[in-house]
Amino acid sequence: MKMGIVGLLLAISVVGVPARSSAASCPVYKQTKIAYSLGILESLLPDNHGGMLLSASTGNAVERLLPNGHVAVLAKVSSPGQLVWDGTDTVMFPTGDALASGALSRADGTLSTLNLRTRKLTTVVTGLTMPNGLAVSHGSAYVTRDLGAGTGITQISLGRKPKVTTSWSKVSDTNGIAIDQKRRVMYVDQTFTVGGPVVRIPMARPNASAQIGDVSQVGGSPVQLLDDLTMAKGVLYIPGNGGGDLFSFDPRTQQTCLIAAGLGNPSDVTVGTGHGWRKGALFVCGFDGAVREFTRQ
Repeated sequence: MKMGIVGLLLAISVVGVPARSSAASCPVYKQTKIAYSLGILESLLPDNHGGMLLSASTGNAVERLLPNGHVAVLAKVSSPGQLVWDGTDTVMFPTGDALASGALSRADGTLSTLNLRTRKLTTVVTGLTMPNGLAVSHGSAYVTRDLGAGTGITQISLGRKPKVTTSWSKVSDTNGIAIDQKRRVMYVDQTFTVGGPVVRIPMARPNASAQIGDVSQVGGSPVQLLDDLTMAKGVLYIPGNGGGDLFSFDPRTQQTCLIAAGLGNPSDVTVGTGHGWRKGALFVCGFDGAVREFTRQ
């Protein structure tokens, strides 16, 4: 999701919707606000050294948040997208995740890395169109694009001479992305498609995609604008940016649960690894500039 679409999101956002779940077996979570007033946030990732990395759309930067609320700028970049690890000390992320780039099909995006120890910023490839979500598997990176068409899911073969393949999968309107390495399948959600679909894509057959579920039965809004997601222990955790909801979806059972409602345009969710951020807890950022912790009761 992007900074330029905030007006649309606020116009259709549903706040204060009573929580519903698809089954009585859905767990209950306690919510705690960790930080606020941080501007529009796109993604977050624990750095395993006491900090939480943030893709800050308002600041056009990768930032580091401490549990006491202190924020420092690590690197200035344009419209950063989802943060993922690329080794022990380096994170990878797309840039150019902006509304205008998607609407005008401007290929001004990049895939970049940032070494957290040296602060060295490296551009891996250029010429991407509104890269948003990011996943890495077996020497390749995959980026999504939720606004506009014509590029589908893009594959970037990493190495000395990276190769960019647009429409590796022709599925469009994709945002959140995760790869089950064991089962060799990719999961993506769709932003502007009514109902909030979740799609499975076999890595060996990228155009044999299939919708395996949606969040329409438990979400408070028919237009959820699903955003970045994460996978933990086989379960997908998905924020609904437009509806203000946070979901879990189990691809094996196809059970959808509503974890929380009434959030401020949540944009990404990650799992705490300890080191200052409770291990196993969910951490969510949003366009309201807040970072929230969700712990299972």
